[in-house]
Amino acid sequence: MGDITDPPAPDAGCPIDGDRTLIIEMFWTYEDVLRLGLLTFGAEAFGQYIGAPPAGPEWVDVTARCYGATVNRGNLRPNIDEDVDTFTFDLLDPEGDIIEWRPPNSLASPNLNTPVRVGFRSIQDGSPYYYQLYTGRVGRMSDIHDTPERAITIETYGTKSDLITSLLNERCPRETAQARITRILTAIGWSNGFDPSWPNPGLNIMLEADPAERYDDDALAYTIIQEAAVSAGFHVGITRLGQFRLHPLIDDPGELVLTIADCYDGEDIDAVATSIEYVSDGSEVLNVVQLYNRKVPNQSAEAIDATSVAVWGRRSQGYGFPTYVVCDSAGFTQQLAEDILAGTANIVNRVERITFNTRSDPNWWEAAKKFEIGKQVIVRRYHRRLIEFRCTIIGLDWVLSEDGWIEGNINLSTLDQTVKD
Repeated sequence: MGDITDPPAPDAGCPIDGDRTLIIEMFWTYEDVLRLGLLTFGAEAFGQYIGAPPAGPEWVDVTARCYGATVNRGNLRPNIDEDVDTFTFDLLDPEGDIIEWRPPNSLASPNLNTPVRVGFRSIQDGSPYYYQLYTGRVGRMSDIHDTPERAITIETYGTKSDLITSLLNERCPRETAQARITRILTAIGWSNGFDPSWPNPGLNIMLEADPAERYDDDALAYTIIQEAAVSAGFHVGITRLGQFRLHPLIDDPGELVLTIADCYDGEDIDAVATSIEYVSDGSEVLNVVQLYNRKVPNQSAEAIDATSVAVWGRRSQGYGFPTYVVCDSAGFTQQLAEDILAGTANIVNRVERITFNTRSDPNWWEAAKKFEIGKQVIVRRYHRRLIEFRCTIIGLDWVLSEDGWIEGNINLSTLDQTVKD
């Protein structure tokens, strides 16, 4: 799904300006009553189809019936256990011709697990280009019957929620991190695809076999996958297309995708932020890194930056730490702890978030094509004095207004250590 390989219908969506169209779609599957059923799919009303509904599975435009929406992806603060992505919107259906609770008509309505996506189409080099911002499935629909207008609130959840499923008596043998993660994804029937970066280099780290009492009654696929990933130096992430991927626990300097500033005074600025929030606090200071091995405690690892502890105090709770590993090599675990410590011991002055608005600066539409959790950006302040921070995107929260403009926050984790004399 997504990008130019899967563009929506040419007349889909709500035009924002001369070059951009916002599009909200649901997926119609004529054979699956748990999705949108076997009947008429709302006939003329749902999806802007005039006459017969589509003959086969395809995305159906619902933009004209939607108003107001919010998208939340990733985190507000650095943390290994990312929140499940959500997209919540209101769908106007006063006549009950889209969503009907009474069977058999209810089988033709959007229902639990119906795929949903939101994106926009723009003109690029004279040709239409589609960019997908979010992918998920319906988890809840609420019909609060108090006005004739009848607006139904639809809550959708990103595909990461598919990892929150239990496994009965799961026992893992001694194997590599890649083998374990792949096996668990296969066991739960992961069907949402993989980011091109998968499998990640470095997943050949050997993991210990599980004891009988390892997970008890809490053998969640996400828990097993996350511990395997952390043991190799990664944590779990999901792309905007709903694909599985891994991020390094602490991001190394990499390719910069955006330069964001407080004005266009400088060169090579991609977009201007509505506001930039600079803070000086200890929420990203991690100067005591602890990796616990529950099976073999003497293979746990701890790394301490004594200088940082003396300056900022002892801090062991950033980025989701302390955390558990199942690595079979104590030497690798200790090196991993020291590598993490090197990047986190002195992050005090930082950028916490920036606010954007596509109405005040239309360049944000193009910048949005580079929004992705784990990507790196430069945030630059020109006035009164030039300063800049290198940051990683850890979360995206934005609101879709009724007239189609997007505004919201990009939550960031700063990669630059605070310079001390």
